[in-house]
Amino acid sequence: MKLSISIVNWNTKELLKNCLGSIFQNYSGEEFEVIVADNNSGDGSIEMLEEYFPRVNLIKNTENLGFGRANNKIMAVSKGEYILIINPDILIKKGAIEKMIDFLAKNVSAGAVGAKLQNPDGTIQMDGFYRRFPSLTQVLLYQTIFYRLFLRFPAISARYWEYQDVSEQHEVDQIPGACILVKREVYERTGGFDEDYFIWYEDVDWCYRIKKSGLKLYYLPEAEIVHVGGQSFLNMDPGEKIILFYSSLFKYFKKNHSKKDYYFTRAIIVTNFMIVNVIQIILYPFASSKRKTWRSNISARWRFIQNV
Repeated sequence: MKLSISIVNWNTKELLKNCLGSIFQNYSGEEFEVIVADNNSGDGSIEMLEEYFPRVNLIKNTENLGFGRANNKIMAVSKGEYILIINPDILIKKGAIEKMIDFLAKNVSAGAVGAKLQNPDGTIQMDGFYRRFPSLTQVLLYQTIFYRLFLRFPAISARYWEYQDVSEQHEVDQIPGACILVKREVYERTGGFDEDYFIWYEDVDWCYRIKKSGLKLYYLPEAEIVHVGGQSFLNMDPGEKIILFYSSLFKYFKKNHSKKDYYFTRAIIVTNFMIVNVIQIILYPFASSKRKTWRSNISARWRFIQNV
């Protein structure tokens, strides 16, 4: 089999339906399978799949396993020479998958490739996806209250934050888990996602291990897909997102960096959380439209600081 497509779903029924429709409509390959792992959705996703997409292989998880663990379950039973991991909020455009497969087939040194992500209105969606690997400098500049300042300097952002060139094919540090195509041998060599991450940074960690194994990762602008973006997170409490995100960031540094970098990162984030909490508490009486979100975020940061 040429291709296996892996999708993890959690309460995104309509997006998943549109995603699968775009695959079967716009991918012309004959030898492929689609496997969906549903993370115990309660919105009718499973019933929709069974009614409209009987061809899809369905894994029914009895709990929310997170992104990496659920994808690993899919990859373990998949049969394709290539594995395409996409989120359910992706719409495949005609020719995109074929171009990605063709690129990996022709480039022996390439282990994985990512596509050009577009917003539903057709504009390019680059911010926050093709980033540099996390570093202590990056944390200091972009994970603190200073990040809006440093985003104004393209040269600094290109060096420490993310790639600026969206028009040319080039090598990258990491490919977003929203859409990443890997060779099966890469999955077998690296073991897929590290399941210690529930969500966030599992894709960064896997890309880091792929590059450490001697293979390269590429951004391919010719392959265009639509990415609605972040829809599963709408079901999550804002404060819980903070805890999950920074817990995963700490796991990444503890695993892949020196002890010095790890402890400095902890110190930077904790200090930043304390400063932001003080600022938001002071401004709270004047921010009526933001009070609900701020209340959740302040509480989450405080819980996070207490448990670090």
